[in-house]
Formats: sequence, C-alpha cells, structure tokens
Amino acid sequence: MIFCTYWFLLAIVIFLPLYWLIKKPQLRLFLLLVFSAIFHTHFAGPAGVIPIVVLALITYLIGLACHALKANRLAGWLCISGMVIVAAALIFYKYSFFILNDVMALVNKPLADYFASQVQAGMPAAPPLAISFFALSLSIISLKCAGVAHR
Repeated sequence: MIFCTYWFLLAIVIFLPLYWLIKKPQLRLFLLLVFSAIFHTHFAGPAGVIPIVVLALITYLIGLACHALKANRLAGWLCISGMVIVAAALIFYKYSFFILNDVMALVNKPLADYFASQVQAGMPAAPPLAISFFALSLSIISLKCAGVAHR
C-alpha cells in the first residue's frame, strides 16, 4: 500500500478531525469502518475488498454462534471450521497458481492447465489487498473463539 499519496493525505485530513470530534465509541467505530472501506476500495477495487468483507462476516457470524453455544463441543468445531475457511481463501488467492502450475503440473500438465484456466476466470487480477494480514487476524479471532468455547 502506498501511504504517501495525496489521496491518502486528504483522507487522513478528513478522517482524524472527525474521529477526534466524535465522542461516542460506536460512532467512532462506524467512522473507522467507513473510512477503511473507502480506503481499501480506492486502492484495491471492489474485487479486492469483497473477499475480505465476506471472510470478516463469516468470522463474525461464527463468533456469534460460538458465543451462543458457550462451552459446547460444537462451538469449538465451528470455530475451527472458520479458521479452515479463512486459510482456504488465503491459499486460493495467493497460492492457487503456484499449486497448479508448479506442483500439479508435475503430475498432470493438461489437467493443471485446465484448472488454472478455470481459476483465472474467477479470480481478480491481483489478490485482495492485505489478504495475508486479514487471514491471519481472522484466524486468530477464530482461535480465540475456539479457546473460549472449550473453557
């Protein structure tokens, strides 16, 4: 990400005074969410933001379900499934071409080429912005949820 652009400077000049003027924590969080969405959409485009939002929503819903289930064994498995979903998204966006072109091609080149063309059709030109950071953060949240579920 490039933080030394006029666009970023303008966003900070607008965001920080608003953030400092707002006293309610919920409104501050909402403002932070809005500016984060604007920032990521500007630099990554919708194709780079939508997967992050979907993964965050899945993690949030799993966290709510784990909290509702308390110390139930199902809650632990649900939280672990959240980590698997996040890890699968990271592998898909960052490593699918490596797996197909360098690993699977050693075994079956035509099949690897076919799958690579299918993946290429459904993937944005670049991986979602900060997918590794968000995948790690969301996995840690799921792990904490799993720890709470097993207390």
